Amino acid sequence: MRQGEVFGLAVDDVDFDAGRLHIQRQVKLVRHRLVLGLPKNNRDRRVPLPASVADVLRQHMKDHPPLTVTLRGKTRPAQSRSPRTSS
Repeated sequence: MRQGEVFGLAVDDVDFDAGRLHIQRQVKLVRHRLVLGLPKNNRDRRVPLPASVADVLRQHMKDHPPLTVTLRGKTRPAQSRSPRTSS
C-alpha cells in the first residue's frame, strides 16, 4: 500500500473476516492542503490483510476508537467526504 492510501483508510474499508482491505481513496497534498482523492490510476482495489497485521490493527482500533475526519475532495472542492478513521 502507498502512504496516502494508508492515511485514507476508513473503518468500513477493513474486512477482518475476508482478510482484505478495500483501497478506495487516498489522502493527497494539493496546494498545501490535504484532500481526499482516488487511488493511483483512479481505480479502487482490494489487498490482502495478513493475520499478523489484522491483529495489530484490531488492537489499534480498540485503543483508539474511530472518529470522523472531513477533507475536501480533489475533483469537486465543494463536496466533502467524511470517512470514519482510526486515530
